Amino acid sequence: MNLEFLSPLLGLLFIVLFFYFIFWLVKRSHSKIREQWTLLARDLDLNLILPEGKWSWLMAKYPSVNGSYCDLPLNCYMYTKGSGKNQTSYTSFSFVLDKNNGKNLRLYKEGFLSKIGKAFGGQDIQVGHDAFDDNYMIKSNDDYFAKKVLNSRIRQLFLRKLPQLAGEFSFDNNILSYNEISIIDNEKKRLSLLNTIKVGVELAKELQKV
Repeated sequence: MNLEFLSPLLGLLFIVLFFYFIFWLVKRSHSKIREQWTLLARDLDLNLILPEGKWSWLMAKYPSVNGSYCDLPLNCYMYTKGSGKNQTSYTSFSFVLDKNNGKNLRLYKEGFLSKIGKAFGGQDIQVGHDAFDDNYMIKSNDDYFAKKVLNSRIRQLFLRKLPQLAGEFSFDNNILSYNEISIIDNEKKRLSLLNTIKVGVELAKELQKV
C-alpha cells in the first residue's frame, strides 16, 4: 500500500481514537458523579434531581439533591466556574432559615495566608476557645452574635467532626450556605460531604435560636 496514502489514514484514526477516549473519560466521570449523588440522596432521604438531556454529561450539568432535612429546606448541588484550564468545580449546599435578623457570619479553616494576614493586623473574631480560635477564621458584623452562635456545643462539634474544614460556611439574610472546591465522584468525598451537611444542620439550628 502507498505510504503517502496510509499516513493520513493513520493520522485520522489516531484523532478519532483520541476524541473517543476523551468522551469515554468524561462520560465515565459523570457516571461516577451520578452514582454518588444517587447514594447521597438515599443517605439524606431527599429528592434526587438529574440533569435533563441525553448529552447533559457533555455540558457539565450535574445532579442535585433537595428537600426537607431535619425540618429545614436543604439544597445541595455542584457547579463550575471558568473555562478550559481555569475551570473550577464546586460543591455547595444551603439551608433556608425562618428569620432574617440582619446578621452575617463566615467560618472557614485558618490557613497559611490567614495566619500571615493576622500577623499584619488582619482581624477575626475570637470566641475565647484557644483550639477553636487557632483552627478557624470567624467573620461577622456582630461579635456578640457570632460568639453566641458558636457556643461550646457547636465549637466541640466542629473540632471533632470538621477539624480540616475544606470550604466555607456563610450566613447572610436567612440563608446558611457552604461552598468548597470539589467534585463528589467517590465514596470518600460523598461521606465527607454528608458529614459536613450534618454539622451544617446543627449550625443552622443554632442560628435559628439567636
